[in-house]
Amino acid sequence: MANLCETSYRITGPEEDISRLETVIKEILTRVSSDKGFADRPMTAGDIAEYLGEDRRCCACDCRGEYFAFERQGDSLSLCAVTPWAPQHEPLLILCDSIAGSFNILYSAEEYNMHIYVTNDPDIAGKWTIDSWQDTEDYPKCMQELVRRDGYAGTEELETALKEAFGYDGSVEELVSRAEALWNVHIAQFEYEDIRG
Repeated sequence: MANLCETSYRITGPEEDISRLETVIKEILTRVSSDKGFADRPMTAGDIAEYLGEDRRCCACDCRGEYFAFERQGDSLSLCAVTPWAPQHEPLLILCDSIAGSFNILYSAEEYNMHIYVTNDPDIAGKWTIDSWQDTEDYPKCMQELVRRDGYAGTEELETALKEAFGYDGSVEELVSRAEALWNVHIAQFEYEDIRG
């Protein structure tokens, strides 16, 4: 698949519903691959369609993409998805809705080539991410921490670092545009997008 969109999900709800979701995911994985464990084999959107009794070639949702890195912590289950072009929430939503209507699903999705940076997580919406393809030592010191960080920067934090790097005041958009032109870096702000459209 080209233009891969990476999406992180965090599903919370009553512990008994999370346990049921975890059991269903394990059952789906067992049906497909009986010799691998829960965290070893990706679950595909097609696997979800088949579990729900739909033909993977003609179900209402796009059956491309994989779900993996399942991690259970009490009343939450985290997982990642890789899908073509954009986030494809529908298979996961259909699965969750078939189990319980009590789930809260937060996500963040990134697809660099399509310029997709979306989330419904209030802790991430409006924040910035920096994608870099070079050694952090090539950046000014004030930017090295932001580039190395596995997380997000607030507007004020990014603006302060860029102003220091360039030595002048400008709008965030102007500073970001200059940084992208000078360095091998992509800087994008997450937009809020409801998971159910």
